Amino acid sequence: MHWFSDLTQHWPQWLDVFRCSVHAARALGSPHEEATHLNYLAWAHNFCARDAPAALEAADRALAVARTCGDPLQTGWALGYGAGALRRLGRMDEAVARLRASADCHRDNPTAKGRLALLTTLNALGETLGQLGRADEALELHLNSLEASRQGHPGLTPHMLTIHRAITLRHLGNAFTALGRWQEAEPSLRQALTAFEEADVPIWSGLVRLGLGRVLRHLDRPSEARTVLTAALHTLTAHHHPLQAEAATELRTLDRTRY
Repeated sequence: MHWFSDLTQHWPQWLDVFRCSVHAARALGSPHEEATHLNYLAWAHNFCARDAPAALEAADRALAVARTCGDPLQTGWALGYGAGALRRLGRMDEAVARLRASADCHRDNPTAKGRLALLTTLNALGETLGQLGRADEALELHLNSLEASRQGHPGLTPHMLTIHRAITLRHLGNAFTALGRWQEAEPSLRQALTAFEEADVPIWSGLVRLGLGRVLRHLDRPSEARTVLTAALHTLTAHHHPLQAEAATELRTLDRTRY
């Protein structure tokens, strides 16, 4: 159910699902499960409802419970989900601080779940630094994350490793884009797109196409850029993703530069 929700994050039902699971964990008297499902609820507020204040509240509740019961994995996730909410609220320095603290929680966790959590956190930190205009730092982080994703991680399925490597490649391509290094951005984004298409993750494929279309526009390949951006707009619209507006803007920009 956890990974299925990632593939269908445009469904509004996840808020109800994880509210119920939080109540169930509390009724069972399991603080570890309560922290876990509060984090899932924070995820749902962040990615499904786009409700940053509610996401921050749920993440802070998860953080308090996880610290009380001494659960470093859920402590790290709570810090990460809280950072995502803070970023959406424009509180970027606080978001960076929480992400660094989250990475510290996961760095010494040798389990498969800990490795995935660290990769996710480092990618989020790199993305946040990129939004702050610190593209060189972001690029270095994503290069390190890509190297880490290529290492063996006992307990992780090849499918999950492929997905997380593709996520890192998408961030890496975007980091090259932010630096205007279009030719270096393209292969990373194409590799990410291939992986997401093979894994049948349409929402991520749409996001990668948006980045790839922008790169192709700057590489003066308008026909290819239009095809990719049109597909991106279709997918992002179908999944009610807020970046559908950005895809539409890219298409309009492409038209203006051609005529």
